[in-house]
Amino acid sequence: MYYYKIMMREFKSVEYANGNYKYVVLNSNEIELLRTILNNPKCRYKTDFLKVITNKYTRGELDNYECLHLYTAILEQRFMANTELERYKYYVHVLPTAQGYLNFRLDDMQPFLDDTTEGWYKTKFTETEIEELKQDPRFKGIDFDNCLEEVKE
Repeated sequence: MYYYKIMMREFKSVEYANGNYKYVVLNSNEIELLRTILNNPKCRYKTDFLKVITNKYTRGELDNYECLHLYTAILEQRFMANTELERYKYYVHVLPTAQGYLNFRLDDMQPFLDDTTEGWYKTKFTETEIEELKQDPRFKGIDFDNCLEEVKE
């Protein structure tokens, strides 16, 4: 099993810690849905994320177990998965300066350029996320294949 903590809208791999922590097991569909919910720019607080889950449940988009699993993951800010999740692997270095990296503010997911310092914004991207950015018309002038830098952790 792989253990993850939800920190600043991202999944961080953690070692299992004995104690009073509750880990819900999420399947791959639930993990992708959780990722989508966490990236919703209209959500700022746990209650906002819970409302999104409730609305999906009310519309019949989630069954009882999926709803319970997502609620638990949001409230406990942690979950388990049977497979290792794709890690954040790349910075997108758009301009050849120290402040030329693509970032997204976590409160509204608006893009901006700055350095790679982590804070209340997203600086690292998976290959899947980069493929999605390539399809976004806001970034049609970026040659993603030539401006990626692997994150060394």
